[in-house]
Amino acid sequence: MVELFRALIHRPRLAAFLLGLTIAFYLHFPAFVNPYRFNEDWRQAPHWTNPAGHSFRRGDFLYEYAEFNTPPLNNTIYPLLSYLGGAILWGKILAVLYHGLTVLAIFVTARSLSTDRKVGDLSGAAAALVYTFFPTQFYWFSGAYGHALMPLFCCLALLIIHRKRYWLALPLMAFEAVAYPSAAVFTGAYFLIEAILSDYRWIFQKDFWTRKALPLLVAAVAGFLVLSVKYLEPHPEYGELAGWKEISANWIAYTSKGRYPVLPVRSVWRVLGREWGDIFHVAVFLVALLVLKRDALRIPRPLLALLAASLGVYLAAYLFLMKLYIPNRYVRYPLPVFTAVLSGLWLGRAGAALGVKTVRVRIGAVALALLGFLVFGHKARAGMATKVYDRVELYRTIRSLPGRPLIISHPDIGDEIPLMTGRSILVSEEFAHPWWSEVWDTMTVRIHDFFRMYYATDTPTVAAFFERYGGDALIVDRRHFRRKYLRRGKFLFEPFNTWVRDNLSPGRESLVRRIPEEYRLYDGRRCFLVTKEALFAFLATVPGDTGAVASRTEEDEKGRGTVRTREQRGRPPKHAEGLDTPPPAVTEKSGDVYDDF
Repeated sequence: MVELFRALIHRPRLAAFLLGLTIAFYLHFPAFVNPYRFNEDWRQAPHWTNPAGHSFRRGDFLYEYAEFNTPPLNNTIYPLLSYLGGAILWGKILAVLYHGLTVLAIFVTARSLSTDRKVGDLSGAAAALVYTFFPTQFYWFSGAYGHALMPLFCCLALLIIHRKRYWLALPLMAFEAVAYPSAAVFTGAYFLIEAILSDYRWIFQKDFWTRKALPLLVAAVAGFLVLSVKYLEPHPEYGELAGWKEISANWIAYTSKGRYPVLPVRSVWRVLGREWGDIFHVAVFLVALLVLKRDALRIPRPLLALLAASLGVYLAAYLFLMKLYIPNRYVRYPLPVFTAVLSGLWLGRAGAALGVKTVRVRIGAVALALLGFLVFGHKARAGMATKVYDRVELYRTIRSLPGRPLIISHPDIGDEIPLMTGRSILVSEEFAHPWWSEVWDTMTVRIHDFFRMYYATDTPTVAAFFERYGGDALIVDRRHFRRKYLRRGKFLFEPFNTWVRDNLSPGRESLVRRIPEEYRLYDGRRCFLVTKEALFAFLATVPGDTGAVASRTEEDEKGRGTVRTREQRGRPPKHAEGLDTPPPAVTEKSGDVYDDF
């Protein structure tokens, strides 16, 4: 063991990488031992676990949108992992690997920014520890989604500038474009801001343009085009990305009462206070100020440019709301990198100034370690707070259904169905956000129709829903019909809660809740599943109608611009496109992908 520690001391880069892997594996351990436990980031694109479309119905608008809204790198990786088997397990392995590479990049960045080798080793080690423990960003980087790579991209861009390898910006931006487009936009802005801060005096010199400005300018323009092609111009299928006009019209959906509390956007000061209001950061700054005095304010220009780019793009995304994607993406990831590297530089310089063998350094190191573990202990629990999806028998029942069934369920549980079973769904909470105009229109009509059917007391409404959307099975969650749940009235997020209360009369007398046990294919403690055939057999036994067919609101009759617009273009409505056609037979491979549980 002693020899192992000595070997790691002489190989600090390997030690930093292993530190990131170890911490990430520790935080992911509950998910590794339970295949039904993982971070929510897996839900953002349920087609990731789709083995090249074998399980989902072709032409399903929801999954076409999911593929469009996911970086091309992930659209390539996850179908491949599904073919290999155990895609969910492989995703957790990728998450651990991403975190290890990020900690390694933090170490190399802080080490490179130091002028002295000995100070660089101390700074790199301190920066790796600061990023790992103070604060741990594992809660945000716990999945294998594209944004897990963004802090790594920040470090690589900083190293390109610091080591003056400017032409490397082009392959970096090309990879960012397919891995996480927001990172490409941020990196392009970072290159431009750094050039302005560092080289404004040489703007008229030819050498400056050929050596530095030209490659960085090309990379920056390319990064802007990456997002502008996808997000600035209206999409023929998904409409326009939300701006101030759309957000003002659907403001409640972006507030704490709605699904996305990241909007309205926080002010810059609130963002900085949230990131740097940690007691550890205050302690590190006071130590640096006490030991280094005025030298503590000597911050490398590439690092200052990283901070300026983070805040600058954040403000730009605020002004052109959603056109540069979610504004908090541009501070959530670069700011922790800036903080970790700067704290590492401070601690490295302070350690070198005091002497690594002095009593004060040892006492300070122990104090900071204890403080760090207290902070880490709190945030580690947040990182381990992965969700457990415990409807194992329900998932197995759905996977046993023949063909490519379309599963009808409440949006709250709709996100997990494709992930666990590889089967298609009609509505999903994760995709029911008002960002793209026609996606919002389509999902709004689908969700309204679902709630009409779910709480209907008459057979025509239930039958009409399945005839329109072609669902093959229905999941009924008993919790949605409890008196306490109905009194609370939180049927989904706003504005759907208000719509259900104002337009429907949800109650325990709902027809689907009263389906007898003999018609249920699966009957669990929380929910049960009934096939379309069994459902219609039950409806045939209902003696007459117990209520009137729920009427459509004027808003839904217009389709909120969705059905009418597509029909004018000569296309079928997105609500039913590809859902009523008989599905082709499932291949043996697609049925075995999820059996690794």
